[in-house]
Amino acid sequence: MPRLNPGDPKSWKIDQTAMYEKLTAAYLLLAKKHQLRVIPVGDAVQIFRKTMGDKLVACEPKDISGMQKPDLPKTNDVAGNFSWTMDKKTGKEKLFCDYCHLNKRGCYLQALVWYAVICGKDPTRSKFVPKNISAEEAALFKKCASEAVKNFPQVKSN
Repeated sequence: MPRLNPGDPKSWKIDQTAMYEKLTAAYLLLAKKHQLRVIPVGDAVQIFRKTMGDKLVACEPKDISGMQKPDLPKTNDVAGNFSWTMDKKTGKEKLFCDYCHLNKRGCYLQALVWYAVICGKDPTRSKFVPKNISAEEAALFKKCASEAVKNFPQVKSN
């Protein structure tokens, strides 16, 4: 079975929306089977992306061709980590691209969702905002987290 390469979205064989839908269905199935609650971080990410609409700047493999160190892709998405690393085979610097995992902005969104679920608090009332996130962005992340927690389907126990 071919291994998923987070640096190459083409290796996924599905688009981001299909991946989200399949993961959510699997999480809900497991949650129902084991009577667990899903912490809806994926929903918060989807809500963020829908809210951003045309303003969302996601990075794709074509965007990185020809980049030189120390340049990194410009994105306002909550997923995607990029860094320069040494290629062990060639000994040259190369740009590492992980399109799957949350970046620092996404980790803040994720923390707001966890805060809401675990602490039972309204994330829109959280006062913590990381230094690298503007007040406007923080308000958007808080709204997305709140909406995700409020609207995500709860698993009914048997």
